[in-house]
Formats: sequence, structure tokens, C-alpha cells
Amino acid sequence: MCPTGAVPGAFRLDDFLSRTEGVPSPFANVSDDDLRRATDTLGTYFYLVYQTGGQTNCVLAFRRIDGAERLLPRGTNIMEVMLRNCVLGPVEQALLPITDRQIGVSAVAAVQTGEGGNRMLSPLAAPEVQ
Repeated sequence: MCPTGAVPGAFRLDDFLSRTEGVPSPFANVSDDDLRRATDTLGTYFYLVYQTGGQTNCVLAFRRIDGAERLLPRGTNIMEVMLRNCVLGPVEQALLPITDRQIGVSAVAAVQTGEGGNRMLSPLAAPEVQ
């Protein structure tokens, strides 16, 4: 995430990867030239496909979201997301978590904290283990 005051702009793969530990396997040597692009209501996202076995599809996807497109944590105006997802099914199914249907505004919930304030829960948060 970028702090408030950062200039929104186009997603830059080299900038993004310089702030991470690299790309997860089975992907390697990712470059802008390798990326495919798709668009939904939140804008453009970029992805690579790795196929293994008969029906297994893995995707490595990137997306840049600004505060006008989605509610972001306080103090940020840009969120850059990387997804690695492998499914036994089509590429579209593997890409689903990064699309507007999953990463959009629709499922944000507020929870009362003990200090009397609200805390936003991410729609991407995992369920609690019981």
C-alpha cells in the first residue's frame, strides 16, 4: 500500500516487484512483456498463466486500486495487489479473487472495538479457525 500523498498512476511491475520478495513459484522471470491484461469495473488487471497437468491452471495476477475505486485503509490512497492462485479448473476461476466481484467494495463490515471505535474488516480476510 502507498501512503496518502503518493501519486496515483499506472501499475509498474518493476516498482511493485522491487518491494516484494519476488514472485511465487511456479512463476519466474516475470516481465511486462509477458503479462496479459483484462478489464472489469475496477479497471485493468494484469496476469500470467501457468498450466500444469491436464486441468490445473495457475495465475499470477497484479492490480492497482486507488481510493476512488474501493474503500482503503486509513492513511493510504493506493493499494497494489498480487495474487497467485492455482485451481483445478479454468483460468477465469483462478482469476476470480482479483476481479471486481471479489475485491470490490461490496462486503466491507465494521466491527465495534473495545475502545469504543470501529475497525474495518477486509472482505479478503480469512475466516477464524475454531
